[in-house]
Amino acid sequence: MKNTILTGTLCLVVATAVAQTVDYKEIDFQNDASVISTIKVKTGSRYGIRIININKKLYSIDNMVTNTSYHETPPALFEVFSKAELPGKTADGTALANGNTNLVTIDELGDAKLSPALREKLTALNSLYSNTANTIFSNDELLTGFGDAYREIRSILTYQNNLVALQNNCESKFDQIRSEVVNLTRASFRSSTMEQRDRASLASADYYAIRPILVRYFDRTIEEEVRKRYEQINIVFAPSKREQLSKDVTKINATIKALIVAIEKEKPKDAASLSILKKLKAERDGSALQNLLLDKMERYAKVDIVKLNSNMETFAASGQKDVLNVYDYFTPGNWTYIVDAQPIENDLTVIAVNIKPKDAVSCSITAKSYAVNIKAKGGIKIDFSTGLFTNFGGNDFKDQTYRYEPLEGSTTQLQVVKNENKNSIFPSVGALMHVYGRTGHDVKLAGTFGLSTKDLEKINYHLGGSLILGTSKRFILSAGATLTKANLISDEYHVGQTVEKATAPVAIPTASFSRFGFFAAFTYNLTAK
Repeated sequence: MKNTILTGTLCLVVATAVAQTVDYKEIDFQNDASVISTIKVKTGSRYGIRIININKKLYSIDNMVTNTSYHETPPALFEVFSKAELPGKTADGTALANGNTNLVTIDELGDAKLSPALREKLTALNSLYSNTANTIFSNDELLTGFGDAYREIRSILTYQNNLVALQNNCESKFDQIRSEVVNLTRASFRSSTMEQRDRASLASADYYAIRPILVRYFDRTIEEEVRKRYEQINIVFAPSKREQLSKDVTKINATIKALIVAIEKEKPKDAASLSILKKLKAERDGSALQNLLLDKMERYAKVDIVKLNSNMETFAASGQKDVLNVYDYFTPGNWTYIVDAQPIENDLTVIAVNIKPKDAVSCSITAKSYAVNIKAKGGIKIDFSTGLFTNFGGNDFKDQTYRYEPLEGSTTQLQVVKNENKNSIFPSVGALMHVYGRTGHDVKLAGTFGLSTKDLEKINYHLGGSLILGTSKRFILSAGATLTKANLISDEYHVGQTVEKATAPVAIPTASFSRFGFFAAFTYNLTAK
């Protein structure tokens, strides 16, 4: 015997060890980046994390394990309904069953060879007995129906719990979830007390058509199944009604005893009379009707009808609205996040959305980020840039200098001569304004106008075209015409002119004149403004 017990114990231990498989997620500290992993592990198994290649001397390591079970906390109203004690099924009296409440049969009364007086008393007893039993059963059916209505509302709250579970689904697409809502609704109320026409409609109704069906069903359950039954229960189980039933049963028992004595005095021999006498004695000894009354009254006393009705009125006041609010959640708007349309007025508009899971969600969700870069196109855009300019043009485009040369063959006259310029161009620094149509491309052609200077004493004006390269950081190549001021010989003199040495000014007079030339520029804008 001991060997058998030991062998059985060992088998149980081995079976348990096999069932509780142990596995680990292995992470290489040196190679694996931070990551959130989602896996599925069989219930009853054990699962841990193993981190390798980490020098524990050099790191502080701690871990936290949290265990969460989702959707196991029902709404408060559901808990109230779940804990309530409802009218249970009770056994009928020993010799009585609902629908068969006569003490003796009509045939037995007709065939019995008894005196007319006894037959009349037996008929009256049979009627009182049947009416009393039927009243007890009828009252009990009201109580049972009230309990059934309570269970029906509790099933509605269970349906609400299941809807909440679908609300927290983060693995399925919206269309699939709403299809599950419709199927759940049909399955939940297929066997309810919903009116037949609504139950038939429910089988084919879509999401939006189901809601008014639910509203009618909830209203009917409250009005017909709860409030009317509660009103009737208060009437039939009133103290005066219960007292009257007790008096009727007492009267029936006394009448049965008296009739037994009277029948025995007549000493009948026929089968019908003997059957009646036997049934009367069985009722006297077994007290079937009295036991039935006691059982049903005890059943009524055990149930707090007032409390049950209060719970159901709470459902009527707010609970059904809560159920419908959960049902109403399954619309596209609750599965769609919209960033309001932004005015596209700048070259680049970036719309970024960062999504991360809330605490204690029902399934693991990885954080995600989305960004949309919007480049504007169409309309006129004005930009500015600064940089280096190269200016060039004809002989008179730049400042000129002049000198006197002795006139060959004369000692009293001089000739005006222009000095040779060694530089054909001059640099400057400045800024340009670029006007162009937005295309959204990184390379654009633009018209340009700007100013530049070499030494802050003279301003150069530029008009031309530009090739813009880039979007946020731009480099621009420009070329066109330049209007500048050049110091040239004054109108009183000209190159090659002969002047008298005695009257010639020391320096040849010059004046400032406007001159056109050309420019090329390399400018930039690194500020993205």
